[in-house]
Parts: sequence; structure tokens; C-alpha cells
Amino acid sequence: MKTVGLFSGRNVLSSLILFLAAYLVISGGWIGAAAVASASGSAPIPDMVFSYDPTDLAPMLAGLGEEGRAAYLSMNAVDFFFAGAYGAFYFIALGWIVSKLFPKARALRFIGLIGALGALFDEIENVIFRLAAMGREIGDSAAALASFATTAKFCLIAAAMILAAAGLIAVAATTISKRRA
Repeated sequence: MKTVGLFSGRNVLSSLILFLAAYLVISGGWIGAAAVASASGSAPIPDMVFSYDPTDLAPMLAGLGEEGRAAYLSMNAVDFFFAGAYGAFYFIALGWIVSKLFPKARALRFIGLIGALGALFDEIENVIFRLAAMGREIGDSAAALASFATTAKFCLIAAAMILAAAGLIAVAATTISKRRA
């Protein structure tokens, strides 16, 4: 059965290209994490710390220094696009994988919401981190929400990656098995 609509191979490829392009920008040396590390003397970036106490957010951002915070704000602006790109990719890719493995289980296609939810948590942390890096007082509740969102993002994206890798292996094995039969 050919998959059409949102969960098609063409859309998986398109969203993968968008995701990889965003990844190259955000990990690159001129605006991404490498630029922040260079400008801050390799101080920890809140987005890249799996878990931290909410009271550590302000000191982490202060530790970047003025130049590091400016570089971080540039990276953070790109991270809004990056989170949307990887959220779309995991949503579409996992839906496509499930449609290949379980063509009659249409509701399972929405397992990709795991990746999309990870992206949503990334966007929540981006907003809070941006405000804090700009020098705005964010309060204890927002710092706690950012800390939770960061950990949730990492867990959900890790789950999406594992599901995608396992799913691609299963799709490949199923395809090879069908061709041999």
C-alpha cells in the first residue's frame, strides 16, 4: 500500500532536508553552538545541559559573558527554527515508519507527536532562555519551567531518535524480506 498524504516518503525526505539544513546552521561556527562556545570560553549553554537546578539558570547565562550572551541570542533565534524543523521531521518520519509497518493502524501514525512534543518543550525553553539572556527578570516559576522543559526535551527527542532508528531497521528488514519472497 502506497503511503500518501502527510506521512509520505516525499515528505519524510523534504522534512529531513529541512532538519539537516537547520542542524548545519545551529551547530556551525558562525552562529551556532560553536560560536557561543568560542565567544564564551566554552561556558555551559543552558540548552545543552540535560538537567540543572532552576537556580543555576541565571549563573549559567551570566557565565557566558556579554559576548557569549550576544552569540547565544543569535543561536537562540535559529533554535526556534531548528526545533520546528526537527519536530516536523520526527512527526512525519515516525508516522511514515508506522504506516509502513502497520498500514491498518492509522492512529499509530501519531506516535510522531513524541518528537513534536519534544520540539514544543524546546520552544518553551527558548522563550524563557531568550528573555533571561536579554536581562529580563523571569522569576522562579519560569526558571523551573525552563529546567523541566529542557529535561523533557532531551528525553522526548531521545525517544523519537530511538524509535526512528528501530523503525527504519524494521522497515528495511520487512522490505528485504518481502523482496526475497
